[in-house]
Amino acid sequence: MVLRGKQFRIVTVGLACFIVSCGEASFNSVPGVARPDKVTNKSGDALPDPAPVDPDPVPTPTPSPEPTGGASSTKFDSLLWFFQCESSPAAVPAPRTPKDVIAVGTGDHKYSREEVDGIPITITGKVCPAVTKRDVVFVIDISGSMNTNDRPRLDGTCSRYDAVMAVVNSIAPGTSIQYSGVTFNSSTAQQSTAFVTDPALMFGSQNLASVVCSVGGNTNYTAALQTAYNLLLTARSDASQEVYFITDGRPEDGSGNGISNPSVNGVTQASSIKTKGATIATIMLGADQTGNAHLRDNIASAKNATGDKMHENVTEASKLAASLRELAANDVKSGEIMYRPVGAADWTTFDMTKHRTGDSFALPAFPLNISEIPDGMEVKFTYEDRRGKSFSGQGVLTFDM
Repeated sequence: MVLRGKQFRIVTVGLACFIVSCGEASFNSVPGVARPDKVTNKSGDALPDPAPVDPDPVPTPTPSPEPTGGASSTKFDSLLWFFQCESSPAAVPAPRTPKDVIAVGTGDHKYSREEVDGIPITITGKVCPAVTKRDVVFVIDISGSMNTNDRPRLDGTCSRYDAVMAVVNSIAPGTSIQYSGVTFNSSTAQQSTAFVTDPALMFGSQNLASVVCSVGGNTNYTAALQTAYNLLLTARSDASQEVYFITDGRPEDGSGNGISNPSVNGVTQASSIKTKGATIATIMLGADQTGNAHLRDNIASAKNATGDKMHENVTEASKLAASLRELAANDVKSGEIMYRPVGAADWTTFDMTKHRTGDSFALPAFPLNISEIPDGMEVKFTYEDRRGKSFSGQGVLTFDM
């Protein structure tokens, strides 16, 4: 199933759920597991049974086929509807018994009423990482006031450094990520010359902790964000471009009017970064509420359609790392799983976040009552990540006479 390049791969039979690895599925290659009576592909076509291989060279009589009519010969024990992504498909889950049927992906899956009436169905799926490539710019305030709000510790590090490493350590396995950095006070103090894959090398041979834990000077948002914008011009076009901005106060121009002064307030530069398609997540460290409002309202990116911002106000330096790690997460923020009888006006809706385990979702099994869904059943799901990107998919189960 194509879901804007994302992938689904989860196996749930009945009420059990477990993740499987990518690869081609072959029921005949699974030791001790028989192929089900019926397995459909995304188009609803039944997959043919492979030619049996008899390890005994002595010919044996071929048994007569079972009759195809009647509930006793055709009825399945369960149906698992397994959604995945065609761009990187997971292995088709193996059934528990030959009477457990698997429907794979979106499309019109067709079964006879006798096969499925009254059997339990489980709707499952996998929410894949929304971003697999990320280019990150850390923008760190090292102005003089940071010596009060975030003193370097005896080991030479500070909560600003801890916050950077919290983001680095939270990146999901398999993500292609590159880093760059900017420190600023009255102007840009230090900056990366390029994106690097090793965060320790963001500032070349200089020690990362020493650079981000420096202090001195005023607070110039404009210079810092212009430097971040210039770095983003060299970012990968197919990567998520992200800026993480940490400061402890409002922009300053020496006259007390920094918030209204475009030479230091950073508003134009933040707008340019967001217009480019990058996001800006911001943290105000300390109690400067005027600066906090400016940072939230004029610098941070919106994280959803209702206007909530990718912003946190952290009053204690010890909480800085956890707050930045939370802002850097790009997990599913919200989502719904819905089903209804074909032709019905209303959906039965479930909160996806309450039916997830890690990247997997699964609704509890429920019986297929043909009298209630005589023409079939539709399934639809939608979800949104923390950066406001939406995904959706749907499929239909129909019944022959």
